[in-house]
Amino acid sequence: MIISIYFILSWLIIASVILSRSELPLKVASFLYLVACLVHTHMYILIPENFKGFTVSESPPYYLSFILWRTLIVPAFIVLIFKFMYKPFVKGGRLLLFAGLFTLSMSLVEGAGEILQLYTFKWWNFYWSLLYYGSMFLFSYLLSIWFERMEEP
Repeated sequence: MIISIYFILSWLIIASVILSRSELPLKVASFLYLVACLVHTHMYILIPENFKGFTVSESPPYYLSFILWRTLIVPAFIVLIFKFMYKPFVKGGRLLLFAGLFTLSMSLVEGAGEILQLYTFKWWNFYWSLLYYGSMFLFSYLLSIWFERMEEP
């Protein structure tokens, strides 16, 4: 049951990314996805294994759901949010609105993952998740600005 929930969630997010019309260039979207996947996957390897922040369930359906969350859902959701908010160099209230939307939605889904027993928090908690997802969003925003300003040879 849990794997079907996460599979459907990942399928819906990826379909939304593919079907949404936006001015976000494909190069920027691909770059954001790859960087978000790299950062998020490595953080979710470091936190449970090295820092003992939470433990991941070892049951195959639960672990596969955790893998979908870690490598597919969060990076694709970052690209989806950037596709919706994209206008060159968004500032002010719109940026804060989308940063808050992303941070809150990812933290709530992560909290649901704990309720569904994908993982069990030790010292990692909801507030650390808010801080992590907020900083990840701002890092992705700065990277997208930097990547857009790069000149092609």
